[in-house]
Amino acid sequence: MSRRLRGLSIHLPNSRMTETVERRRIYTPDWTVVEESGQALCRGPAVERMRRVLRLRPGDALEALPGDGWLYHVRVVAFPSDQVAVLQVETRVQPPTEPARPVYLGVGFLKHDQLDEVLRQATELGITHFAPLVTRRTVVQPKPERWDRRYRRWLRLAAEALESSGRTRLPVIFEPMEPSEFLQKVPSDAVVLWLVEPRHERPGPALWEYLHGHPTEPAGGWALVVGPEGGWDPEELDAVADPRIVWVHLGPRTLRTPTGALAALALLMERTASR
Repeated sequence: MSRRLRGLSIHLPNSRMTETVERRRIYTPDWTVVEESGQALCRGPAVERMRRVLRLRPGDALEALPGDGWLYHVRVVAFPSDQVAVLQVETRVQPPTEPARPVYLGVGFLKHDQLDEVLRQATELGITHFAPLVTRRTVVQPKPERWDRRYRRWLRLAAEALESSGRTRLPVIFEPMEPSEFLQKVPSDAVVLWLVEPRHERPGPALWEYLHGHPTEPAGGWALVVGPEGGWDPEELDAVADPRIVWVHLGPRTLRTPTGALAALALLMERTASR
């Protein structure tokens, strides 16, 4: 069997490989497994997406991600109603897409679309907790009356990142908070990597040098703190007294907050074990 895609012939030797190529992946948070039958009941918006967007029919295969740490290979049995799907569970696996220990990311509050993209890509890279930080030099201040709407939007973006990356758990998303509050959320035995500009703020090693020189994974995981576009206020840094903090930088160039956050996170995740 072969398929052609823009002049390329892709040979699929059997139907099993065809299923692997065509199997869809979808986040299914409202999900209940009936152990006796081996079937699962899925409800909510995920069902509408199965029916109207993916146009699934009984017998079609998909990968379900209910957010419990497992990936389920299932087939559609029926759609009893517009908001309910009956799925037959074939197998479940735990792919090595989740970090073995927590990874917290705190980022200075940014404009709407910029912070959206940081959250989306950071979820793909593997963060377990996310916090927008309110600092003295934060240019855009969060508006409490808009938090509920923004939180729902971030959950949707994180779910999309979950599907595209194959992760099995959504990150915990905190409300906007000050850096001192963020440190209280981080486990006491974690290492806090605080990103600074060495010429203007704090001396410290380059992030890659620190990670190379400390191969042992901290028991409490990692936290990465990235400042706002305006940089850190010196008094703000002076007020931080926490033995878990390691001041690190990304070299001589001044990077924008989204660039610095994702570059530092990519370096960190490269050496962080997955499970």
